[in-house]
Amino acid sequence: MKFSIIIATYNSAGSVQFTLQSINYQTYKDFEVIIIDGMSSDNTIEIVHSFCPSAKIISEPDSGIYDALNKGMRQARGEWLYVLGSNDKFADEYVLQDVSNVVDNNVALIYGNVISVGKSWSKLIKMHPPEVYRAKKIKCPPIFHQSAFVNRKYIDETGYYPLFFRIHADHFLLSRLYHLSTPTYIDRVICIYNNEGYSRLSLKNYYSSSMEQVRINSFFGTKTIVVFKTLIKNFIRLIINIVKAIFNLESR
Repeated sequence: MKFSIIIATYNSAGSVQFTLQSINYQTYKDFEVIIIDGMSSDNTIEIVHSFCPSAKIISEPDSGIYDALNKGMRQARGEWLYVLGSNDKFADEYVLQDVSNVVDNNVALIYGNVISVGKSWSKLIKMHPPEVYRAKKIKCPPIFHQSAFVNRKYIDETGYYPLFFRIHADHFLLSRLYHLSTPTYIDRVICIYNNEGYSRLSLKNYYSSSMEQVRINSFFGTKTIVVFKTLIKNFIRLIINIVKAIFNLESR
């Protein structure tokens, strides 16, 4: 089995149908779907059974999103692991086919681009090839987990998502994988992801998000000036998100 698609759900009845449909539409069929549900009180599980009857489902309490995803990784049988949000979807029906065409078992990470969407906007976010990041001495590239396929055999070296990071455990894990081997970049959109989730920068999580990024960059030896620039970018993003929220409220 080539791919394991891991989805964490909790009261996701309003969106998971579209996520599963984007999986069902894939022309490449060598994959499994693993649902880790946090004891949803709505009909999330019924929808999963209806749209993806072959999915492996675990429904039990967890200690947060990364604890749930770790459970999914432990259950996975595929060679390549991919995390898809329960309100996200594949960009088109050829994603898995295109990724399978560039698979190299000696590579720890394959990544591409994403489209970020909000309530009334969307934005293409293009990643860069690893040689670009390395030329700029960027040690923790901003690779979105929605764009990344992880080679299962390298997880034994990195471990799973570290639970002491509540917001950016995905960034830490992908950064570790990035340093294990030269990743493969595929210049195509992998996922359309909803930017209204937990990791979205807001007043509530700004401090925690910034401190986690400082810790991650320090772990990989990023220069202080680069960390400072990251904090500035986070602050600018925070202001933009606040402005968007204000305008959305006023437009109602």
